[in-house]
Amino acid sequence: PTMRIKFLPNLNIRQRLFFAFFMSLLSILALGLISYYNLSQLEVKFGIVESADDLSNIILEVRRYEKNFFLFFRVEDLNENKKFIVDAVKLVNELTPNIKDQEQQRSIARLSKTLEEYHNYINRIRHSYLEVTSTEKKELMDQLRNSGQKLVQLSADLVRFERKLILKINQRLKFNFVLSIFIIYIFLGFIIFYIISQVVRPLKIIEDTTISIASGNFKKVEIKNDKDEIQHLMMAFNRMVGELEDRQKQLVQ
Repeated sequence: PTMRIKFLPNLNIRQRLFFAFFMSLLSILALGLISYYNLSQLEVKFGIVESADDLSNIILEVRRYEKNFFLFFRVEDLNENKKFIVDAVKLVNELTPNIKDQEQQRSIARLSKTLEEYHNYINRIRHSYLEVTSTEKKELMDQLRNSGQKLVQLSADLVRFERKLILKINQRLKFNFVLSIFIIYIFLGFIIFYIISQVVRPLKIIEDTTISIASGNFKKVEIKNDKDEIQHLMMAFNRMVGELEDRQKQLVQ
């Protein structure tokens, strides 16, 4: 027995093939739109990582001038430190609206708060470092260092997290590409199999029956109730076989 496909029984062959082709195009279009969205996200993430890298470098400059001040006690170092703090605050404010992940939003909020604390410590040092006691100086220096270390860590975490998101998006794009190829092959395989089973195989039956008729065997082909063009063709073929058989009988009489 031949394997039969019960696929959209109310449609003819052309309509079924068109439906299969349309569904394959629709699936590929859907995956294309998803891939386009992922590419857009990837572009945004690259911009965020670039800004986060800049922020990390700025914070390292902030820390460098902080250390220079404690080594040489030059006001110029505090001024440079403040300039970089202003740049860091500006960059954080630019980054914040582009961060959509909730965990990263909390992270950037902590970074902004720590940056504000660090700025306050620097202002206290600028205005009262020479006037406070040695104990208070040490306490202020420790607070500033701790705040600076947190800034470095938070900015590095921001870069690391965004790079992980880029890798995830890139993996999704690869998966979508492989899935698109897989869907194309599945639909092509289905269409080829369908054509072979529903068109080529019945035509081969008709061919074999025609050869049989030439040998004098007027056996009709089996008609399956598929309600399509092949069924109509076989019905017409059987009518022809019946007429040939009747004429053969008349000739014999």
